[in-house]
Amino acid sequence: MLSRFYLIKHVRVTHDFQRSAENLINSSCNVLRMGNECPRCGRDIMRVPVQLNSISVEDEKTYICSDCGISETRIMWFKAKNLEDKIPQEQLDLQKKFSDKLKGDLTHESENIR
Repeated sequence: MLSRFYLIKHVRVTHDFQRSAENLINSSCNVLRMGNECPRCGRDIMRVPVQLNSISVEDEKTYICSDCGISETRIMWFKAKNLEDKIPQEQLDLQKKFSDKLKGDLTHESENIR
């Protein structure tokens, strides 16, 4: 049989831990949104710190929003399964536009180096 002191201490520790966890979750939710736009879709939903976002498969160094990361992963999966005709056209257009933008940025950077 557990002592009354143990039960009171356990409940207090559990309650304190739960309160700390709730505070952490609430404070995180307040900081997750920031003023930077996703370079792929242009929406203002990038997270803080930037490492909480997805890394684009296009150049493996550009951070994009989580929704775009999921979208890129789906596109890769469909292409791997030879199901490219099942990819929504709007997603393909967005991916091509982003890919072209990255290629343009790389071309611009290489011109500045010369």
